[in-house]
Amino acid sequence: MTEQEIKELWEWCGFEIWDNPFGLYVKFPDELRELHVDQSIDLDNLFKYAVPKITDLETYTLVMTVRQGITNVSIMPNYQGKEKGSYTWGKDPAEALAKAILEVIENERARA
Repeated sequence: MTEQEIKELWEWCGFEIWDNPFGLYVKFPDELRELHVDQSIDLDNLFKYAVPKITDLETYTLVMTVRQGITNVSIMPNYQGKEKGSYTWGKDPAEALAKAILEVIENERARA
């Protein structure tokens, strides 16, 4: 993932992002920690902050499977009338989930 994609994800979650000579950093709102954006994408952070934000939008089903070292992530709406869900894959489960969440964000923006 690019720094811009990571920045977009955390800004959508309502986090403060700032740039300093060492790069972009994310300040997590309920904790006393700040992480460089490259270190901010992990399953703990995504399930704690980003996945609940998706469920605030609508009811979605999230499925993650691993087969032969590849993680597949599907985030699908649970009702008729929504054309697109999200499907991504990759070797890194956190990155695959983050990309799927970004697709949901883009789909929601296009729908609005």
